[in-house]
Amino acid sequence: MAVGDVVLRRADGFLAYHLATAVDELSLGISEVVRGADLRAATAPQVALIRLLAGEPPRYAHVPLCCDGEGRRLSKRDGSDGLAAWRARDWDAARVIGELAAGVGLLPAGSRLSSRELLQELTVERLDRTLARPQA
Repeated sequence: MAVGDVVLRRADGFLAYHLATAVDELSLGISEVVRGADLRAATAPQVALIRLLAGEPPRYAHVPLCCDGEGRRLSKRDGSDGLAAWRARDWDAARVIGELAAGVGLLPAGSRLSSRELLQELTVERLDRTLARPQA
């Protein structure tokens, strides 16, 4: 797989994201990774590095980012509201998890469940199938 030049050490001397993540995944024995769609482009360099280190890369799934009404991603870095805004509306954890899962089409709107319950029925394959379907 051709990925071009990959920065392994930043100018300040710290390890770059691709190498640090590849080593973490290998050393921790991670077999499945679910992360935001904004990191999809980082997958190929990480897979190449893991293979160069004689490892087996995990399976990756990329989920859509949560966005505001204007399509801008929600993030603390950009000053977006976090869980505090949902808590202020008296939403408990089960409702927040249900809403987030419903937002990507895993559950019907209004669902309530714990993170443990969601993890019991969630697989990378199911996530991939769900995300591959066009969203309404």
